[in-house]
This record gives sequence, structure tokens and C-alpha cells, in this order.
Amino acid sequence: MSFTPVSVALIIFLAMLALLAASCLVRLAAKNHPGRRG
Repeated sequence: MSFTPVSVALIIFLAMLALLAASCLVRLAAKNHPGRRG
């Protein structure tokens, strides 16, 4: 697999989306379980 600037940008974009989704899930979990952290 050769890494072209486009593929690198796509990988970074997907990684950012994954981080955003994970943070959203963590916030929802924190709201559902107020006893844990917050």
C-alpha cells in the first residue's frame, strides 16, 4: 500500500471521526451513569 497525500488525509480524517464518536459515547455513558466521573 503506497501512502499518497490523499490517503494520508483520509486516514487522519477517519481517525478524527473515530475520536469524536468515542468522546460522544463517553459523554453519553457519563450522563447515563452519573456515579462514575461526573
